[in-house]
Amino acid sequence: MSKLNNRGSIYVVFGGSRAKIPVNPGEIEIRHPMDHKTYDVLGVGQIVVPRKPSLKTVSWESFFPADLSAPYVNSGARSPGYYVNCFQKAQKNKQRCRLIITRSGLYDTNMRCVISNFEAKDEGGEPDDIYYAVEFQEYRAYAPKTVIIVTTPAAPT
Repeated sequence: MSKLNNRGSIYVVFGGSRAKIPVNPGEIEIRHPMDHKTYDVLGVGQIVVPRKPSLKTVSWESFFPADLSAPYVNSGARSPGYYVNCFQKAQKNKQRCRLIITRSGLYDTNMRCVISNFEAKDEGGEPDDIYYAVEFQEYRAYAPKTVIIVTTPAAPT
């Protein structure tokens, strides 16, 4: 897990529009799983065969504030409904997006992804703020490859 200070920013690009997350979360979890396979080999025991990395996931919890002038709100913030609509629309339309996390001097994150989970809730005593949890999963482009078979005519006998 990484902590994001107030100098860092999180952007989600949905299609052509970029949304800056209004309140930085207390922590961001980035998972880099591997797809290693284990086998039992007679006379050796269990072995592991290293394989390629699985898809990364990035998740956090935060809130969309109703008071956009509060000191902890990033500049350019919009209403809570705007963000909820963006996330729900992206999920409904199976839209790919880009997640950009800048960390001011540390490593940055920039990945194509899909929203694999989005949960929103209201909490008592904080009217109009919307608390949420979101998880992004890395997207890798895929398509069948076209193969052209070139044949040469057989030599006459």
